[in-house]
Amino acid sequence: MRVLHILASSLGGGATHVFDLITHPHPQMEQRVVIPRDGGTIVNRLRQNGYTVKELEIDKGWKWREFFSLIRYIREYQPDIVHCHGMRAGLYGRLATKWVSRKIKIVLTVHGFHLFYHKSRMKKKLLFLLEKLLRRLTDHVIAVSKSDWHHLLECGLVSKEKSQVILNGIQVTVKSSLSKEKARSVLNISDNQQPIIMTICRLHHQKGMIHLIQAIPYVLQQVPNARFVIIGDGPQREHLEEATKKTNINRSIQFMGNRSDASDLLPAADIFVLPSLWEGLPLCLLEAMRAEVPIVATDVDGNREVVDHEKSGLLVPPKNPEALAHAITTLLHSPSLQKNLAREAKIRLYTVFPLETMLQKTRHVYTNELPQH
Repeated sequence: MRVLHILASSLGGGATHVFDLITHPHPQMEQRVVIPRDGGTIVNRLRQNGYTVKELEIDKGWKWREFFSLIRYIREYQPDIVHCHGMRAGLYGRLATKWVSRKIKIVLTVHGFHLFYHKSRMKKKLLFLLEKLLRRLTDHVIAVSKSDWHHLLECGLVSKEKSQVILNGIQVTVKSSLSKEKARSVLNISDNQQPIIMTICRLHHQKGMIHLIQAIPYVLQQVPNARFVIIGDGPQREHLEEATKKTNINRSIQFMGNRSDASDLLPAADIFVLPSLWEGLPLCLLEAMRAEVPIVATDVDGNREVVDHEKSGLLVPPKNPEALAHAITTLLHSPSLQKNLAREAKIRLYTVFPLETMLQKTRHVYTNELPQH
């Protein structure tokens, strides 16, 4: 069986999700990926591991040249299944696939229901209409969270018969190769007692990072030596860096950019923060749980499916810097609460989010859920 994955971004959890699917293959399955080179580390990581990667710049706008290149690549590879990840990849992938052959099966994974949160009303209506038309070309839809699946059903973008929830998962037993001291040395932080608040995410409006920037002065009032570490890149990076200068907190924050060893640096952190405005099901929270780093996240779809408030982490309202700062300082002042939350989070990770469950259910879609001609 040949599976071609199509991604419109090499950044974020969707790329990590695809990396896991490809690098944990079934013996009777061959997999390739189409992905843009937009700053993520996944392209080089896959190639270094011997996997075939086709680069197409489908991350912005509509590009006819890239569309016809995708058609040629699908015709050349002749996959049995094209698995599109995200709505933009689904636009290119579904149209190109059906141009080549009606016999190729199409699976779409929704990594966060982003259409629902689009700023432009007119554009949102047009995208909904387009997605309803593309539904006819889709054999099966996977949602990575229950909340996304319910949104899709309510909007009429999927049917119960041709869709399902497959929660994201990670390898729960993998540990960082770095100790706390070594991870902090990589960050050039020599004081092992200095509190570190870390986040790993794509620097996009969705992630609400500006609200974390606005929360930092409140935290520093109570914990002056706190250090904030942001790992990731994206379209908002320059804007966020400017905001730190305007609020005079640039000495307390460092932007690390994209790093292939991001999860290995988690032992350096005392708290992991994710101030998203909306989410699918964020892998970075699962990685923080595995590293036993207590979590502060916003109370939005996706996050609340990972974190049980006051049991496996703290949830705060989105777009609320004061509430975010209060949760962070509460944890910094209570090592026992940090320990209890981290312990419960790891139990939840092992129970609900193992990678093998995600892999088995996705393979089952390929082999059992797609219509046969």
